[in-house]
Amino acid sequence: MKHPRALAGILLTPLLAASLVPVAATQAIAENSFTHSDFIETEQPELTQETKDLISAYQKSPTEENYLALRSIVIDNYNAVLDRKEQKLASLKVETAGKPGGEETVAEMEDIVQDMYATYWNRINSSMLRFTDARLLKWKTSNASQYEFIPVMGAGESIYVSRTPVTNAQYAAYLEATGAQAPENWGDGSHEGDADYPVNYVSYEDAQAYCDWLTEQDGENTYRLPNESEWELAAGHMPKDADFNCGVADGRVSVYEYDGVTRGAHGAIDFWGNVWEWTSTVRESEGDDVLLGVKGGAWNSERTDCRTENRKEGRFASEGFADVGFRVIQVKGGQEPDQKVELATLPAPEVSATPDSNSIALSWQPVEGANSYQLFEYFPDTGLIQMMGTTDGTSTTFDGLEEGSTHSYIVQPISYVEIADNVSAEYAVTATCVAQGAEALPGEGAGAGSGAGEGSGNEGEGAEQQAATLSLVTAGNLNCWLYTPENATENMPLIVYLHGITGKGDDPDAMLSSDDFARWISDGTLGSIPAYVLMPQAPSSARDWIALSSNVISATEEVKAAYNIDPTNVSLTGFSMGGTGTWSIAASNPDEFARIAPCSGGVRGKKTMISALANVETWAFVGTEDKVVKPQSSIDLVSKLADSGSAARITTFEGASHTDVPALAYLDGEINLVSWLISGE
Repeated sequence: MKHPRALAGILLTPLLAASLVPVAATQAIAENSFTHSDFIETEQPELTQETKDLISAYQKSPTEENYLALRSIVIDNYNAVLDRKEQKLASLKVETAGKPGGEETVAEMEDIVQDMYATYWNRINSSMLRFTDARLLKWKTSNASQYEFIPVMGAGESIYVSRTPVTNAQYAAYLEATGAQAPENWGDGSHEGDADYPVNYVSYEDAQAYCDWLTEQDGENTYRLPNESEWELAAGHMPKDADFNCGVADGRVSVYEYDGVTRGAHGAIDFWGNVWEWTSTVRESEGDDVLLGVKGGAWNSERTDCRTENRKEGRFASEGFADVGFRVIQVKGGQEPDQKVELATLPAPEVSATPDSNSIALSWQPVEGANSYQLFEYFPDTGLIQMMGTTDGTSTTFDGLEEGSTHSYIVQPISYVEIADNVSAEYAVTATCVAQGAEALPGEGAGAGSGAGEGSGNEGEGAEQQAATLSLVTAGNLNCWLYTPENATENMPLIVYLHGITGKGDDPDAMLSSDDFARWISDGTLGSIPAYVLMPQAPSSARDWIALSSNVISATEEVKAAYNIDPTNVSLTGFSMGGTGTWSIAASNPDEFARIAPCSGGVRGKKTMISALANVETWAFVGTEDKVVKPQSSIDLVSKLADSGSAARITTFEGASHTDVPALAYLDGEINLVSWLISGE
């Protein structure tokens, strides 16, 4: 594959008219966090007659040939819009250079293009699901306001969605009929003046009870909450210039506030902003705590979090929240589709990068269900991605690169109905083209670690001098790198480090080039460390470090028993997935660690976690511009820990992205994090 990217064969655009109706009004709202721009298309393109004919042809004869012909024109239409957006971005960079507000204008357009890259295949697949629904050509979106339930094209012909989120008035009828408990914000058990506001402070369990009541009342159709993919198909892609209640009001507004201005895929309303909406899709499950996906954002959300494709937000099913409500799925005749639609279910591949002087070769194991792979280049300095093309194979080579240049890539598996939701920094693999006279990584990293003593200045000092070493060991049934300090004595400290997603795999050598901290240990960037450092590798089959908690603890115990380690001076740190693991594993095993330093890790500060970490010294690190893991989750937990009297603090790097944090935390001499992990000072 050539570099830079060739756009031939790749695709994208906002959803067509069948998947999102035009935005009729674009009234400026000063308080809104989004600025309307004259370079944003305010209406979605109408379906061409050729597209309608292909839809009709497929519905009359659903053959593979007709399917691929329809898919081809969807791709062509998407590519045409993407091409226009890219051209506009390029011209804006020239037109606004040095002008007041120019950088903001370019940044806004850049966000649009980046969103189109990241959600490209989700949009293609969603459109195809809708376009192949037998109801599509019969449904008139203009008539949607006449109906209480709207068809969810692509989710199965029996699946319909309520036109609005459930309102206070609708929920009040349920309470009156059943005697169920009112939401906590209904002080006297009733609501006043806000009948059309979406009900809130309703748990998932409460919402499902409401659905059960509807089923009983109906007697023919059944009701439930949507899964994430059904919600996305019902909503369609969020238009960039849409008006809705996000950054506008200080709380909820009527579900009809933007009726006629901003509507979803087939005429349902109030999908974005106002309140998050429950889905039945499980984000995490830990004992009795089930974290479910919520969609659409709320009045107090960042606008980007309201995007239809955002799959990062979750809430615990048993709790009610001020900014969460719900809408209902109606199943006609109680006949569920043979297979419920679920998008973005393919796992991310484990990618290896092998550099040469002018090229980088990527390879990965095939992902079951994928028929091709989308390639991206990722730019850590800016956090931007660039589409590079697709391949049907499981390897590719980017050539024409400069010696010594460093590049990061992401491989996304795709199929006709599925994608992997992994277009983010955590999944990037990085490699550096070999300069003349140098060896290729990871050999360079492994060699530097295993022979660290050769350049340590100990030559000729006598046999008693022991060089630092980096050895591959097995502990806790995990492959681990173990750094042994030079001249190790009795009762040495131990640092346990948990890598991010890029370190996952079954090749320990690859970890030394794909993970920053491991590479800095290996190549000597961190210098001579007066402590043992244990760096386990999560296998490619593992979901995350939380699932490997017992392995990490076992590995720590085994190393403590085998080496001269002070059991009272063991610290735990990690980045991204490893930062999340640091929070969780320390809370589950607080007596194991004297200090913890989670970097860019997501966390939910439950009372049990605050209590567990009461006696653990904590120093967390986040970047304010982290778009992968919300920094606020760490900020909130540290605040709660500090309020409870714990020795907890946080360093917030202003303007830093997700992947900026490791260098700022571990390499800054003033912060001196490694020394703090060893001594607490």
